[in-house]
Amino acid sequence: MASNHYRFHLLGLAHSKTTKDYVLCPMTQLTYKMAQMLTDMGHEVYHYGTKGSSPPCTEQIDVLTEEVQKQAYGDWNPKEQIWIQSKNDLAYTTFRKNAIDEILLRKEPKDILLISMGQWQQEISAKTKILTVEPYVGYIGCFAKFKVFPSYSWMHHIYGMLARATKENFAMGQWYDAVIPHYFNPDDFEFSDKKEDYFFFVGKLIDRKGVHIASQITERLGAKLVVAGQLPDLDKKEECLHKLGVDKPHVEYVGTVDRKERNKLMAKAKAVLVPSLYLESFCKVVVEALLCGTPVITTDWGAFSEVVKHGEVGYRCRTMDDFIFAANNVDKISPKACREYAVKNYSMERISKAYQEYFMKIHDLFGKGWYTEHLDRDNLDWLKKY
Repeated sequence: MASNHYRFHLLGLAHSKTTKDYVLCPMTQLTYKMAQMLTDMGHEVYHYGTKGSSPPCTEQIDVLTEEVQKQAYGDWNPKEQIWIQSKNDLAYTTFRKNAIDEILLRKEPKDILLISMGQWQQEISAKTKILTVEPYVGYIGCFAKFKVFPSYSWMHHIYGMLARATKENFAMGQWYDAVIPHYFNPDDFEFSDKKEDYFFFVGKLIDRKGVHIASQITERLGAKLVVAGQLPDLDKKEECLHKLGVDKPHVEYVGTVDRKERNKLMAKAKAVLVPSLYLESFCKVVVEALLCGTPVITTDWGAFSEVVKHGEVGYRCRTMDDFIFAANNVDKISPKACREYAVKNYSMERISKAYQEYFMKIHDLFGKGWYTEHLDRDNLDWLKKY
């Protein structure tokens, strides 16, 4: 099918810079790689972000200075502490105002606005009056008519919430909503089939991420657990680590780690433990681990039910007995199979084809819409799972 050329206005985030190495904010990474994918596909991409952002794009437009960001967040260090931003803080209000002005200077008919922070950026959509898509809805506060979810689990969760809010008995589907998984550059991840004698946990050090479960699993096994991640409160570091069982003798807390160190720890671990207690919309850590050739051990709900092929690239568990069995049998899973599965299903090369198909459908709305036929079509592989 012939490739079409589209124009996108892609919003960054006020609390970060859109760079390849800003790995601690998943939405920032998704935005950076979205810019890269769309640019590689030959589209025009106008990115609006904090000064210092450097995504691949047609034009980088600075809509927030580092000075204003500093006024909003002070000495906050995102490499050590979980995010402190809010919808109406100085950074986000300034970002929205300036983004609106800059988009209005550049917008043309048939442009598409891409939202990266849900309702926090709704004002930009309303005031620029551009057809708006939320291309990676892994959050609650979505608003756009056109939405892409990273998993069917999350899409159905949001639909259920909307149905309950309107007291409907049935949740209705939306034609132009879609599920497209998150996407990764395999070259960013070090592969290893040689494992060392430890398990690895990486993520925010908060209850719902289940780090305390990871600590309990490895304690029962008599195994070492390496933990990396941000703390909710730096002033209460020891209290946080104790509450989550991260201060036990078998646990090594390494703080936050950069891309290189994280990949090394993932690649050499026997398995990455992801015992999240809530419904993950996707959880990028799972695919990152698989790209390193490391199996994952997760809970059995949310997006894990779609991403983790049970017994082939990891295990999904519901009791401590399940977790212990999984940890004791994880060496039966092939590192090569983990990597191959992740590349086939979640590489940017694979996922870019799904986004191209999706944005083609969106662009059809400027013409015949839902009834548009593409007579040169030879497949519907954008929904295929490998």
